[in-house]
Amino acid sequence: MNANHNYNFENLVQLCRDHYPDIKERKELSYLLQNKKVRYIDPEGHFGYTTFGNFYFDTRKVMMLVTKEFPIARYHQPGSMQDTLWSTVPVLFAGIETGMRDSKGKEIYSCDVLSVSSPVNCEGVVIWFDGENIPCVRLDNHCFYFNEIKQCEIIGNVFFDIEELDYEYYHFEFYGNNPFFQGPVENKYWVERIEKIKNAPSFIDGKPQSKERYHRVYMNSIAEIGISRDDVLVAFSEDHEYDPNDEMTYPTLYIDNGVLPENVENRCEDIPIDIENPNWEKIEKRAHEIMLEAHRFPNRKYFLCNMRESVPNKKIRDGIGRIFKEVSEYQICNFIMPFEIAIY
Repeated sequence: MNANHNYNFENLVQLCRDHYPDIKERKELSYLLQNKKVRYIDPEGHFGYTTFGNFYFDTRKVMMLVTKEFPIARYHQPGSMQDTLWSTVPVLFAGIETGMRDSKGKEIYSCDVLSVSSPVNCEGVVIWFDGENIPCVRLDNHCFYFNEIKQCEIIGNVFFDIEELDYEYYHFEFYGNNPFFQGPVENKYWVERIEKIKNAPSFIDGKPQSKERYHRVYMNSIAEIGISRDDVLVAFSEDHEYDPNDEMTYPTLYIDNGVLPENVENRCEDIPIDIENPNWEKIEKRAHEIMLEAHRFPNRKYFLCNMRESVPNKKIRDGIGRIFKEVSEYQICNFIMPFEIAIY
């Protein structure tokens, strides 16, 4: 995208690729699009709005929203930012703010359908042609640029008849389509399409199936919310040297009652801690490694074992609470913690 401020989709994709390192570092970049809002459709079938620097496009040119906002963060799919705690959520690109308003003062986005009443009566889709400075309304075999339009009204947008398949994930690849509104149609089909346009975004068979909502906090025991064989336990342990060939030297896990939950054969990730003289930098580094692992595997639950009774020192538990604040800050929805840690 260059000085002519062309907001064609391909130019937007290229701009994201040019600035991807800055996007990953979460720099303020909205000025690169003159603070224009970019519209998307989230996995729950709603419009959302963001600015440049808060999304990128993957190799399939799928728009990946970078966020930590609930509830959309729970649709996180690991991508090229998987070494950060930011969620990357596949969404449907649904247009960019044009800076123009219709006759009723409503902001016009690309992919909106306009009814033009002057200079002539017609309906068409707002697009940006590559290399053009201003958007236009595309008709079946010609177009009107915005500087030619005197009266218009938004009557909807092109995001209708979206299939649930558009929000299915295959090996973290996203399949979707943005149907365009073009070509001559018979009047009876035109009436049907106008009704669909007014209700867009709309789905052929309802909205995509919602992902499971986890209870991210438990009060007393993991058994309250259940644990499966694929889930991972996270526990603090004694910080001392041990012989991996001698079970007698294994460090004690700081789990209430001193044992793992009954009938559980799950993998356990431990975080060494010296209760008498905790090395918080070392502890935080290990905890962060586990949080990143949980973020890379959003369909696997991670349970932080309760240590309220086995580590009665409130000062220690407060320090642990500070470390795990990032779980709530970044909405890592598959990392489940004891109440007193989660509310810190």
